[in-house]
Amino acid sequence: MTQGKRLMRPEYKAVPKPWPHSTVFIVGGGPSAKGINWERLRGKNVLATNAAAFLLPIGIAEYAVFSDKPFLRSFRAQLRGYVDSGGTLIFIPTTGRPTEETDHWIYHVQRLNGRKNWGISTDPSIVRWNRSTGGCAINIAYLLGANEIVLIGFDMKPDNGNHNWHEAYNSCYASGEKGWCAKPPASHYTASGMIKAFDPITVELEKMNVKLWNTTFGSALEKIPYKPLEEFL
Repeated sequence: MTQGKRLMRPEYKAVPKPWPHSTVFIVGGGPSAKGINWERLRGKNVLATNAAAFLLPIGIAEYAVFSDKPFLRSFRAQLRGYVDSGGTLIFIPTTGRPTEETDHWIYHVQRLNGRKNWGISTDPSIVRWNRSTGGCAINIAYLLGANEIVLIGFDMKPDNGNHNWHEAYNSCYASGEKGWCAKPPASHYTASGMIKAFDPITVELEKMNVKLWNTTFGSALEKIPYKPLEEFL
């Protein structure tokens, strides 16, 4: 870079549509996904959320999504590694443009917040947040071209105090920091409205004839039909 030259901040982009009329698997963070043989998803259309971007074997997830700037600051090297290995990393910023002017390796998409905006946006230039990265990922999967969406690790409740199938956040939880780094309480999914946001998602996808399945048995997302992951592999 020429000394003194100011870089332009990354601009918002539209979600591409590489998977028309396809089945898309979304890998969430719930504890039910622990022990899954991820290699069985190789060759499938996979969208990873948050830490799954860099925890899944290289090449499993072609796309990944996250939303928090503190998450980017904490895992910048791992997320850059995911992109360098060939993945496309979608960032849905909480507010405003992304963190640094050099973040052009991240695919930035604008988002809609607020309860009135829960559901599915059909406009690829802006997605609905839906109170969680997982809820937002369903909107992104639709825009990527899915006519069938399969959820993995969407428990929406802890298992014996564990919120995730991985340990990527454990050191952060142990630090005692506030914000995203604080370990959420068991009531987090209901108190935050996270679960309720899936209701309009389910209704709107049904109207659009897009099938939505949850492979987590006993998930708190009771309105989404359950089907074992094995039936999709």
